[in-house]
Amino acid sequence: MRVGNFVIRLIVFLIGIPLLVAAVLAVPEPNHPLYLTLAILAAFFGAGEAAALFDLDASGYRGRKIVVSLLGLTIPVATALEIFSAVPESTTLTMLVLVFGLLLAGHVHRKGDERIRRIIPSVAGHALVLLYPGLLLSYAMRLVTLPQSGALILVYLASVFSNDTMAYITGRLFGRRNEGVVAISPNKSAAGFVGGLIASPITIVVAELVVPGLFPGNVARRIVFGIAIGVAVIVGDLVESGLKRSAAVKDSGNIVPGRGGMLDSIDSPVFVAPLFYYLYLILFL
Repeated sequence: MRVGNFVIRLIVFLIGIPLLVAAVLAVPEPNHPLYLTLAILAAFFGAGEAAALFDLDASGYRGRKIVVSLLGLTIPVATALEIFSAVPESTTLTMLVLVFGLLLAGHVHRKGDERIRRIIPSVAGHALVLLYPGLLLSYAMRLVTLPQSGALILVYLASVFSNDTMAYITGRLFGRRNEGVVAISPNKSAAGFVGGLIASPITIVVAELVVPGLFPGNVARRIVFGIAIGVAVIVGDLVESGLKRSAAVKDSGNIVPGRGGMLDSIDSPVFVAPLFYYLYLILFL
Protein backbone atom coordinates (compact mmCIF):
# COMPACT_ATOMS: atom_id res chain seq x y z
CA MET A 1 0.00 0.00 0.00
CA ARG A 2 1.38 3.38 -0.99
CA VAL A 3 2.07 5.90 1.78
CA GLY A 4 -0.36 8.41 0.29
CA ASN A 5 -3.17 5.87 0.19
CA PHE A 6 -2.41 4.79 3.76
CA VAL A 7 -2.66 8.40 4.96
CA ILE A 8 -6.02 8.82 3.22
CA ARG A 9 -7.33 5.63 4.79
CA LEU A 10 -6.09 6.75 8.21
CA ILE A 11 -7.84 10.12 7.84
CA VAL A 12 -11.08 8.45 6.77
CA PHE A 13 -10.80 6.08 9.75
CA LEU A 14 -10.13 8.89 12.24
CA ILE A 15 -13.09 10.86 10.93
CA GLY A 16 -15.47 8.05 10.10
CA ILE A 17 -15.29 6.05 13.33
CA PRO A 18 -16.14 9.02 15.64
CA LEU A 19 -19.03 9.92 13.33
CA LEU A 20 -20.29 6.35 13.47
CA VAL A 21 -20.03 6.32 17.26
CA ALA A 22 -21.89 9.64 17.37
CA ALA A 23 -24.62 8.20 15.15
CA VAL A 24 -25.15 5.43 17.70
CA LEU A 25 -24.99 7.56 20.83
CA ALA A 26 -26.31 10.98 19.77
CA VAL A 27 -29.84 9.79 18.97
CA PRO A 28 -30.18 6.59 20.99
CA GLU A 29 -33.90 6.31 21.64
CA PRO A 30 -36.04 4.89 20.38
CA ASN A 31 -34.12 2.38 18.33
CA HIS A 32 -31.16 4.52 17.25
CA PRO A 33 -32.82 6.08 14.15
CA LEU A 34 -29.62 7.76 12.91
CA TYR A 35 -27.74 4.47 13.02
CA LEU A 36 -30.59 2.77 11.14
CA THR A 37 -30.55 5.52 8.53
CA LEU A 38 -26.83 5.04 7.92
CA ALA A 39 -27.38 1.30 7.56
CA ILE A 40 -30.10 1.88 4.96
CA LEU A 41 -27.86 4.27 3.02
CA ALA A 42 -25.06 1.69 3.10
CA ALA A 43 -27.47 -0.89 1.68
CA PHE A 44 -28.48 1.51 -1.10
CA PHE A 45 -24.94 2.21 -2.28
CA GLY A 46 -23.75 -1.34 -1.61
CA ALA A 47 -26.51 -2.83 -3.75
CA GLY A 48 -25.52 -0.62 -6.69
CA GLU A 49 -21.94 -1.82 -6.37
CA ALA A 50 -23.01 -5.45 -6.13
CA ALA A 51 -24.99 -5.03 -9.36
CA ALA A 52 -21.98 -3.46 -11.04
CA LEU A 53 -19.85 -6.45 -10.07
CA PHE A 54 -22.29 -8.69 -11.87
CA ASP A 55 -22.14 -6.43 -14.95
CA LEU A 56 -18.35 -6.58 -15.03
CA ASP A 57 -18.48 -10.35 -14.75
CA ALA A 58 -20.18 -10.45 -18.17
CA SER A 59 -23.20 -12.31 -16.82
CA GLY A 60 -25.65 -10.51 -19.04
CA TYR A 61 -27.20 -8.65 -16.11
CA ARG A 62 -28.00 -5.07 -17.13
CA GLY A 63 -30.30 -3.62 -14.50
CA ARG A 64 -30.47 0.16 -14.16
CA LYS A 65 -28.36 1.24 -11.20
CA ILE A 66 -31.12 3.20 -9.45
CA VAL A 67 -33.50 0.25 -9.82
CA VAL A 68 -31.12 -2.29 -8.34
CA SER A 69 -30.15 0.13 -5.57
CA LEU A 70 -33.81 0.48 -4.65
CA LEU A 71 -34.14 -3.30 -4.82
CA GLY A 72 -31.30 -3.50 -2.31
CA LEU A 73 -33.33 -1.32 0.07
CA THR A 74 -36.24 -3.76 0.23
CA ILE A 75 -35.13 -5.81 3.24
CA PRO A 76 -33.42 -3.02 5.24
CA VAL A 77 -36.44 -0.72 4.91
CA ALA A 78 -38.85 -3.51 5.83
CA THR A 79 -36.64 -4.31 8.84
CA ALA A 80 -36.64 -0.68 9.97
CA LEU A 81 -40.43 -0.57 9.72
CA GLU A 82 -40.62 -3.74 11.81
CA ILE A 83 -38.30 -2.28 14.43
CA PHE A 84 -40.52 0.78 14.80
CA SER A 85 -43.64 -1.45 14.90
CA ALA A 86 -45.05 0.26 11.81
CA VAL A 87 -45.69 -3.13 10.17
CA PRO A 88 -46.17 -6.72 11.40
CA GLU A 89 -43.06 -8.65 12.45
CA SER A 90 -43.31 -10.97 9.45
CA THR A 91 -43.10 -8.13 6.90
CA THR A 92 -39.40 -8.64 6.07
CA LEU A 93 -39.92 -12.30 5.21
CA THR A 94 -43.09 -11.48 3.28
CA MET A 95 -41.30 -8.84 1.21
CA LEU A 96 -38.39 -11.19 0.55
CA VAL A 97 -40.68 -13.91 -0.78
CA LEU A 98 -42.84 -11.46 -2.75
CA VAL A 99 -39.96 -9.64 -4.43
CA PHE A 100 -38.13 -12.85 -5.26
CA GLY A 101 -41.29 -14.26 -6.78
CA LEU A 102 -41.63 -11.14 -8.91
CA LEU A 103 -38.00 -11.48 -10.02
CA LEU A 104 -38.75 -14.98 -11.26
CA ALA A 105 -42.06 -14.09 -12.88
CA GLY A 106 -40.67 -10.97 -14.53
CA HIS A 107 -38.88 -12.99 -17.22
CA VAL A 108 -41.80 -14.95 -18.66
CA HIS A 109 -42.35 -12.30 -21.36
CA ARG A 110 -38.84 -12.65 -22.86
CA LYS A 111 -38.54 -13.47 -26.53
CA GLY A 112 -35.57 -14.57 -28.61
CA ASP A 113 -32.93 -17.17 -27.81
CA GLU A 114 -30.35 -14.61 -26.63
CA ARG A 115 -32.70 -12.92 -24.15
CA ILE A 116 -33.98 -16.29 -22.92
CA ARG A 117 -30.41 -17.48 -22.30
CA ARG A 118 -29.93 -14.49 -20.00
CA ILE A 119 -32.82 -15.41 -17.68
CA ILE A 120 -30.69 -17.37 -15.18
CA PRO A 121 -27.84 -14.82 -14.86
CA SER A 122 -30.40 -12.02 -14.64
CA VAL A 123 -32.35 -13.73 -11.86
CA ALA A 124 -29.08 -14.54 -10.08
CA GLY A 125 -27.94 -10.93 -10.36
CA HIS A 126 -31.18 -9.52 -9.01
CA ALA A 127 -31.20 -12.08 -6.18
CA LEU A 128 -27.66 -11.10 -5.20
CA VAL A 129 -28.66 -7.44 -5.06
CA LEU A 130 -31.70 -8.32 -2.95
CA LEU A 131 -29.67 -10.33 -0.43
CA TYR A 132 -26.18 -8.79 -0.44
CA PRO A 133 -25.64 -6.60 1.43
CA GLY A 134 -29.30 -5.90 2.35
CA LEU A 135 -30.30 -9.12 4.11
CA LEU A 136 -27.04 -9.41 6.03
CA LEU A 137 -27.08 -5.72 6.92
CA SER A 138 -30.60 -6.03 8.31
CA TYR A 139 -29.14 -8.00 11.23
CA ALA A 140 -26.83 -5.13 12.09
CA MET A 141 -30.03 -3.09 12.30
CA ARG A 142 -31.75 -5.66 14.52
CA LEU A 143 -29.08 -5.14 17.18
CA VAL A 144 -31.03 -2.04 18.24
CA THR A 145 -33.74 -4.33 19.63
CA LEU A 146 -31.39 -6.03 22.12
CA PRO A 147 -30.74 -4.92 25.73
CA GLN A 148 -28.07 -2.21 26.17
CA SER A 149 -28.25 -1.77 22.42
CA GLY A 150 -25.99 1.28 22.24
CA ALA A 151 -23.08 -0.43 23.97
CA LEU A 152 -23.70 -3.65 22.08
CA ILE A 153 -23.61 -1.95 18.67
CA LEU A 154 -20.35 -0.24 19.55
CA VAL A 155 -18.82 -3.56 20.64
CA TYR A 156 -20.08 -5.18 17.42
CA LEU A 157 -18.31 -2.51 15.40
CA ALA A 158 -15.21 -2.62 17.60
CA SER A 159 -14.92 -6.40 17.28
CA VAL A 160 -14.81 -5.98 13.49
CA PHE A 161 -12.55 -2.94 13.24
CA SER A 162 -10.09 -4.20 15.88
CA ASN A 163 -9.80 -7.40 13.88
CA ASP A 164 -9.16 -5.51 10.63
CA THR A 165 -6.67 -3.17 12.29
CA MET A 166 -4.70 -5.90 14.08
CA ALA A 167 -4.70 -8.06 10.94
CA TYR A 168 -3.18 -5.18 8.99
CA ILE A 169 -0.55 -4.44 11.66
CA THR A 170 0.54 -8.03 12.22
CA GLY A 171 0.46 -8.72 8.51
CA ARG A 172 2.75 -5.80 7.79
CA LEU A 173 5.13 -6.72 10.62
CA PHE A 174 5.24 -10.50 10.37
CA GLY A 175 3.50 -11.53 7.17
CA ARG A 176 6.18 -11.03 4.55
CA ARG A 177 7.04 -14.72 4.33
CA ASN A 178 3.60 -16.26 4.88
CA GLU A 179 1.41 -14.48 2.33
CA GLY A 180 -0.74 -16.34 -0.16
CA VAL A 181 -2.31 -18.76 2.33
CA VAL A 182 -5.68 -18.14 0.65
CA ALA A 183 -5.63 -18.10 -3.14
CA ILE A 184 -8.69 -15.87 -3.40
CA SER A 185 -6.77 -13.04 -1.68
CA PRO A 186 -3.02 -13.65 -2.17
CA ASN A 187 -1.91 -10.53 -0.29
CA LYS A 188 -3.40 -11.82 2.96
CA SER A 189 -0.94 -13.50 5.32
CA ALA A 190 -1.20 -16.15 8.01
CA ALA A 191 0.23 -13.63 10.51
CA GLY A 192 -2.54 -11.20 9.62
CA PHE A 193 -5.23 -13.82 10.08
CA VAL A 194 -3.88 -14.81 13.50
CA GLY A 195 -3.53 -11.20 14.64
CA GLY A 196 -7.06 -10.36 13.59
CA LEU A 197 -8.48 -13.53 15.10
CA ILE A 198 -6.96 -12.72 18.50
CA ALA A 199 -8.26 -9.15 18.47
CA SER A 200 -11.98 -9.98 18.42
CA PRO A 201 -12.19 -12.12 21.61
CA ILE A 202 -9.98 -9.59 23.41
CA THR A 203 -12.46 -6.89 22.42
CA ILE A 204 -15.38 -8.92 23.81
CA VAL A 205 -13.60 -9.70 27.09
CA VAL A 206 -12.60 -6.05 27.60
CA ALA A 207 -16.13 -4.91 26.75
CA GLU A 208 -17.55 -6.97 29.61
CA LEU A 209 -15.05 -5.34 32.00
CA VAL A 210 -16.06 -1.86 30.81
CA VAL A 211 -19.82 -2.56 30.70
CA PRO A 212 -20.55 -5.29 33.28
CA GLY A 213 -23.47 -7.49 32.29
CA LEU A 214 -23.18 -6.84 28.57
CA PHE A 215 -21.80 -10.35 28.01
CA PRO A 216 -22.93 -12.27 31.12
CA GLY A 217 -21.63 -15.69 32.09
CA ASN A 218 -18.11 -17.05 32.33
CA VAL A 219 -15.12 -15.81 30.39
CA ALA A 220 -14.97 -18.98 28.27
CA ARG A 221 -18.32 -18.10 26.77
CA ARG A 222 -17.06 -14.64 25.82
CA ILE A 223 -13.90 -16.09 24.26
CA VAL A 224 -15.91 -18.57 22.17
CA PHE A 225 -18.17 -15.75 21.04
CA GLY A 226 -15.19 -13.57 20.17
CA ILE A 227 -13.41 -16.29 18.21
CA ALA A 228 -16.56 -16.97 16.20
CA ILE A 229 -16.84 -13.28 15.41
CA GLY A 230 -13.16 -13.14 14.50
CA VAL A 231 -13.52 -16.00 12.02
CA ALA A 232 -16.59 -14.37 10.47
CA VAL A 233 -14.73 -11.06 10.04
CA ILE A 234 -11.97 -12.81 8.10
CA VAL A 235 -14.41 -14.81 5.97
CA GLY A 236 -16.48 -11.71 5.20
CA ASP A 237 -13.41 -9.97 3.84
CA LEU A 238 -12.50 -13.01 1.74
CA VAL A 239 -16.04 -13.31 0.38
CA GLU A 240 -15.91 -9.81 -1.06
CA SER A 241 -12.40 -10.45 -2.36
CA GLY A 242 -13.80 -13.44 -4.22
CA LEU A 243 -16.58 -11.36 -5.78
CA LYS A 244 -14.09 -8.74 -6.93
CA ARG A 245 -11.68 -11.36 -8.30
CA SER A 246 -14.56 -12.92 -10.20
CA ALA A 247 -15.45 -9.50 -11.65
CA ALA A 248 -11.76 -8.71 -12.35
CA VAL A 249 -11.79 -5.43 -10.40
CA LYS A 250 -9.63 -4.13 -7.57
CA ASP A 251 -12.34 -2.20 -5.72
CA SER A 252 -16.12 -2.45 -5.68
CA GLY A 253 -16.39 1.31 -6.28
CA ASN A 254 -14.82 4.65 -5.35
CA ILE A 255 -17.26 6.23 -2.93
CA VAL A 256 -14.94 5.93 0.13
CA PRO A 257 -11.59 7.73 -0.26
CA GLY A 258 -8.63 5.41 0.24
CA ARG A 259 -10.81 2.31 0.67
CA GLY A 260 -12.67 2.01 -2.62
CA GLY A 261 -16.37 1.24 -2.62
CA MET A 262 -19.06 0.88 0.02
CA LEU A 263 -18.77 -2.91 -0.12
CA ASP A 264 -15.02 -2.62 0.48
CA SER A 265 -15.81 -0.83 3.75
CA ILE A 266 -18.73 -2.92 5.02
CA ASP A 267 -17.85 -6.40 3.73
CA SER A 268 -16.83 -7.74 7.15
CA PRO A 269 -19.46 -5.93 9.29
CA VAL A 270 -22.36 -7.14 7.15
CA PHE A 271 -21.10 -10.73 7.06
CA VAL A 272 -20.59 -10.75 10.83
CA ALA A 273 -23.96 -9.19 11.70
CA PRO A 274 -26.24 -12.29 11.50
CA LEU A 275 -23.76 -14.41 13.49
CA PHE A 276 -23.29 -11.67 16.09
CA TYR A 277 -27.06 -11.28 16.49
CA TYR A 278 -28.03 -14.95 16.75
CA LEU A 279 -25.00 -16.07 18.74
CA TYR A 280 -25.58 -13.27 21.25
CA LEU A 281 -29.17 -14.46 21.69
CA ILE A 282 -27.99 -18.04 22.24
CA LEU A 283 -25.05 -17.36 24.56
CA PHE A 284 -26.06 -14.30 26.56
CA LEU A 285 -29.85 -13.93 26.61
